[in-house]
This record gives sequence, structure tokens and C-alpha cells, in this order.
Amino acid sequence: VEPLDFLTSIRIDLKSVAVAYFLCESINKSIADDAIHPEIFSLLLLSLKKIDKGGNRQKIREEFTRNLLTDLGYVPQDATINNPLKELENVIERKLGSVRIGKLLQ
Repeated sequence: VEPLDFLTSIRIDLKSVAVAYFLCESINKSIADDAIHPEIFSLLLLSLKKIDKGGNRQKIREEFTRNLLTDLGYVPQDATINNPLKELENVIERKLGSVRIGKLLQ
């Protein structure tokens, strides 16, 4: 298997790696291991590509979290979420470890 995109910009920037880890941890803790969610995979891939292209990591993380909550049915599409991270942690009933890592890198 050959990767179509190596996402090299993420791999060489520790802050980008931390955000990518946050995206993966968010998915891992919010859906069952055997669940099939192609829309979530597409959301992850789109977000990783945005990070790789040098997009605003904070904005990408917040947008990803909002979309994840919406796609999984926890929040209506048109709802306003003031703190997407807090909302996600309420849904999964635990803190995300990757948030601490991201704060250490700031």
C-alpha cells in the first residue's frame, strides 16, 4: 500500500503533531472501535490536510470538534457551541490527554 499524501508538514512540526493527535484521540474516545463512520474519516482527512497546508491549528481543531459533535448527532447542525472542547469532554465524560500536551507546546 502506498500513501497518497505523506502530510509531511505535519510530521516536521510538533504543534501540528499535537493537533493531529487531538483529532485522533477525539475520534477514538467518542465512537466505538467497531463503528463505521465514513463521514468521520472524511472529516479527519480534511482536517489533517488543512493542518498540513499551514492552516490555523486552533481554528481547525475547533471546527473539527464542532463537526464531530454534529456528525455523531450530539449537537444539531445549526447549534452554536461556545466551547466545543468542553462540550466534547462532557459527551465522552472524560478529559482529553492531548489537550494538556498542546498547552505545553504553546
